[in-house]
Amino acid sequence: HVVGSKVLEALKAFAHSSPRGRSRSVVMVLNQVHLVHSFDEVYWLTDGRVAEHGSAAKVAEKVGLSAAAPGGVVDNCTEEKRVEELPALADSVVPLGNSGVAAEYREEGVVKTSVYTEFVKAMGPLLTAASVSVGVISYASMAAGDRLLALWVEESAESDDAGATYPSLYAAGVLLHIICMNLCSLLFADAGLRASKTLHMDCLVRVLKAPMSWFETTPSGRILSRFSSDLGMVDLQLVLNLDNFLQMSLAVLVMLIVLTVIVPPVALAAIFGAGAYYFASVAVDRLNREIKRMRDGSMAPVQTNLNEVLSSASLLQVDGGDGHLRDFFLKRHFKFADEYNKYNLISLSLINFGTLLTYYISFVFSLMASVLILSADVVEPEVSSLAFTYCFLAPYFLGIVSQLAVMTNHSFTSLERLLELRSVRVPSEAWPAGQVFSDPSQYKPGWPTSGQLSFRGVSLRYRPGLPLVIRQLNCHISAGERIGIVGRTGSGKSSLTILLFRIVEPVERVIS
Repeated sequence: HVVGSKVLEALKAFAHSSPRGRSRSVVMVLNQVHLVHSFDEVYWLTDGRVAEHGSAAKVAEKVGLSAAAPGGVVDNCTEEKRVEELPALADSVVPLGNSGVAAEYREEGVVKTSVYTEFVKAMGPLLTAASVSVGVISYASMAAGDRLLALWVEESAESDDAGATYPSLYAAGVLLHIICMNLCSLLFADAGLRASKTLHMDCLVRVLKAPMSWFETTPSGRILSRFSSDLGMVDLQLVLNLDNFLQMSLAVLVMLIVLTVIVPPVALAAIFGAGAYYFASVAVDRLNREIKRMRDGSMAPVQTNLNEVLSSASLLQVDGGDGHLRDFFLKRHFKFADEYNKYNLISLSLINFGTLLTYYISFVFSLMASVLILSADVVEPEVSSLAFTYCFLAPYFLGIVSQLAVMTNHSFTSLERLLELRSVRVPSEAWPAGQVFSDPSQYKPGWPTSGQLSFRGVSLRYRPGLPLVIRQLNCHISAGERIGIVGRTGSGKSSLTILLFRIVEPVERVIS
């Protein structure tokens, strides 16, 4: 509309600049109703017929247009209003039919179990089990090494000649812990790489097999956000967070087991700490999960707007000195970016609040465990030292586990959005039974040798709810024939080509 107004002004200047001193006549066909009052005579078409004609004021009154404002622009459709209201049709969540944009689906509540199982399948169940097993061995050897160290110190205090048995076993335990810890991370990285490749290929093939009607009703930013930010989160952060969460959880579990074996009353503090951390992480995760989904959804309009800027580069170059079109894109970008930053700020604030909450719980947990250790009947100083060490380390690692649980679930919401691209929500083109998509082995050598086309009762509509553009077409074209298709604008010539390439599937009968 902004550019249309400029084109109209240029045509008016051209019409009044005749070298013979007479104004030129301008015949213009347009659908910008706010420019109606700029013309001396108007023909209003409805369903291909002239419904009204006459002066601009007369036609505007009969069809219900608002009165003209100074400068020939309708009062309720000024350029300033069009720029400031910033219609969010680029990715608005409305039912299909109002703006032609399909409503974006968004999960609610907890992340479904199927999301976790799909990721384990993509990683490989055997490789995942091997990673977990190696992690268990790693932190079991860590606990064994610490216990051997305590026994070594106890034996050294009793005898000057303690021997080399305990030092050797302790060194072996530490070495095994380091090797298994790194091996666990390597196995997780390999499994994550396999999962990323599998998920990316599955989603890409599903999208490539989607019909054109899906692309027409799905904004480009909605697709790009899943293949960029969501896929990037799965590729770079999900496996890392999952690996850290597993290893920290195993470390905490081993420490708590050792503590309860050495000082049984510490189990009370462990139960309190585990419960407090659980409720804190669940409370933060429950709210942050929904905010994360809103934040991811608000990224799509930003990317759609940037894509429209790139596709409108030629228009931006001829926008002129006042730059109305540039201001339109900038203001719309600022609006969408503010919406994204609002949810992002809330999400980061919730994570920081959860971190602060775990610090308070860690302090209480350490204080309770220390009192219980001091009040317990632990005579050996070596055992007391080990208990106090774990007493201060376990709450610290529990806080990290709580934060990692939130961050890991945070990453799984990105996987949840990515898996939508390989679900039934992305329709697939009709494919002949028994044939595989993009499988060259289904064609014989030298195919095709000849071709013929046969339309039998074919009808076409571009989307559900729209009228038919081709009705009951019956036609046969033999091999080698040259056929010309002639018709006025809107008769269905392009639609027939769309049918031939199956860009849009026919609603009735078949093409062979």
